[in-house]
Amino acid sequence: MRTPSTKHIGGMAAPTIVGAAVLLGATAFGSRFLGLIRDRLLAGTFGAGVDLDVYYAAFRIPDLIFTFLVLGALSAGFIPFFSKRYAKNPEFAWEFTNNVLHVMGACLVLLSLVGMLFTSQILHLVAPGFSNAALEQGVALSRIMYLSTILLGLSSVFGGVLQGMKRFTLYAIAPLLYNIGIIVGIVVATFMGGGIEIVAWGVVLGSLLHLLIQFIGSLHSGWRYVFVWNWKDRDLRDLLFLMGPRVVGLAISQINLVVMTAIASLLTAGSITIFTFANNIQYVPIGIVGISFAIAAFPTLSEQANRDALSKMRATISATVRNILFLIIPLSVVFLLLRIQIVRVVLGAGVIDWDTTITTAHTLAFFVLSLFAQALIPLLVRVFFAFKNTLAPALIALTSAVINIALALYWSQIYGVIGIAMAFSLASILQLIFLWFFISRKLCGLDESRILQSLITCSVSALLGGLMIQAMKTLYERVIPIDTFFGVLGQGLIAGIAGLIVYLLAAWIWRSPELNALWCSIQRRLFQKYQPSESADSAIETSF
Repeated sequence: MRTPSTKHIGGMAAPTIVGAAVLLGATAFGSRFLGLIRDRLLAGTFGAGVDLDVYYAAFRIPDLIFTFLVLGALSAGFIPFFSKRYAKNPEFAWEFTNNVLHVMGACLVLLSLVGMLFTSQILHLVAPGFSNAALEQGVALSRIMYLSTILLGLSSVFGGVLQGMKRFTLYAIAPLLYNIGIIVGIVVATFMGGGIEIVAWGVVLGSLLHLLIQFIGSLHSGWRYVFVWNWKDRDLRDLLFLMGPRVVGLAISQINLVVMTAIASLLTAGSITIFTFANNIQYVPIGIVGISFAIAAFPTLSEQANRDALSKMRATISATVRNILFLIIPLSVVFLLLRIQIVRVVLGAGVIDWDTTITTAHTLAFFVLSLFAQALIPLLVRVFFAFKNTLAPALIALTSAVINIALALYWSQIYGVIGIAMAFSLASILQLIFLWFFISRKLCGLDESRILQSLITCSVSALLGGLMIQAMKTLYERVIPIDTFFGVLGQGLIAGIAGLIVYLLAAWIWRSPELNALWCSIQRRLFQKYQPSESADSAIETSF
């Protein structure tokens, strides 16, 4: 039996929630930064027009299949089954991994082939406002990007292996390589020609890099390829059973985005691009904070749910919620007050004119109003998963999606693309309320009084930071011109950093426990070696 080296390329296992979240958050920041560079290059090369509208619409179709099959299965149950088998015998875990690889790979290839055959019909539903020429171009792009669906699907299995072993390093690096691949495609299209089709091949390149890095990590963790095809495997059947409602929930989320794209296609030219740009920008803090903490907390929540340790589970949820709010509230203020500077720096290039910049900034503002909800939803959904309940979050997602679509149809006719963002934010807040209500009822409360106290402290501190941002913006304009890229960049950086410093000082004065926990975790991450044998419960105590 092959056992992994303790000093393999994937790094040591991280036993604490905040420790893992710091690593995931840092690499998520790098990935989002590359994503912003990607969007700026796309804006500078193609502008907010038909080409990018076609690219983003074509991207939705392969992404939909990836979400239906891959994320549904892996996020709902692969990690618990893998961990259970690995604890008994690593060879059992590798057998399960190979079985999932073959079954999922076959399903992805089959669905991709079917998708390629019916791309034209599907794309017509996704973007009914496209002309025949745009539709034809979109079909070609989608068929190229179906290859990335297969590659990312296989990569996600290896990513599940790394998460199951709590080896997050290469798992966290993979999205960086994905964006690098797309950027390579954009650069080639810019300097060597080939149009938007070359960018689609860049997506395939990024997907291949995403697969290779996690494939290497799994090899160094002990995995070896063996052909296994066993539909009768009980864990595989249980995984597929859990996958059903989860796929429905994720499908609802993706269909929701597809409908938003369809609504935007009926508005003025460039509306799809504006919506996508604003959505990508607002997702930066969500990915860095919300997703990172949710991924890091999930193994601990699952272990506590299996032991029926509800009091410890309440403590874990409360602490994680407070840490998320401590980070997401000041970021919301920064993104709201510096939205024009952010959009101009990220997208203000090439043929992106001032009117498009302003519209994107206003759209971003309404997205930002629900950042706190969007950052907490991934955590609360995983609480349901820890109880092996994938149906309830799917029904809640369906309810919020119906509300979102109804409001978007109405408000988009009044406010244009901004109305879509307004509907999205309100629906996200309602989704958070529904999730919170059912979880709180099951656990007899979530320590709401302590969370409220932390929320008030964060909000007051963020308000002081916001006042500093506004003051620095005004002072900067009086001293330095802001009619250049570096002028706008400097204004945003100086005002944003000053505001965050004030926020941290205020939190320190009020002795925020979240600030202390975060600082201690960073210190431990930088200066101490973790002990992989540390239990989950002690990890919670040291993290929070």
